[in-house]
Amino acid sequence: MKNKTIIYNDSMGNQNSAGTILSNINSFIEGIIKHEKSEVQDAQNGIETFTVHVNKEYPKQDNCSDCGVFTLKGIDYISRNLVPNFSANDMPYFRLLITHELILGKLLTPNV
Repeated sequence: MKNKTIIYNDSMGNQNSAGTILSNINSFIEGIIKHEKSEVQDAQNGIETFTVHVNKEYPKQDNCSDCGVFTLKGIDYISRNLVPNFSANDMPYFRLLITHELILGKLLTPNV
């Protein structure tokens, strides 16, 4: 919100759905503005005030079952100001890492 930027990352590589997703985000932002009328006041034009970037370089999965792992690790990398540079080959390790983090109740520093 601070940078007024939306970055669309899709591990399935389906760039065609970006329009629908961005429309949903626009509706969400407009709902926040109508409900809150606070810090988000300057975003009254909805998504039009945001810069939108479709990240075609986001890592791609090679199956239909790793969506959640790609999402969690993408958030993890981006929140640490790292470029998501993992691949489908990293998913077995990441599944174990996520399980371990859940058991410990804390996030671990990634080996990147």
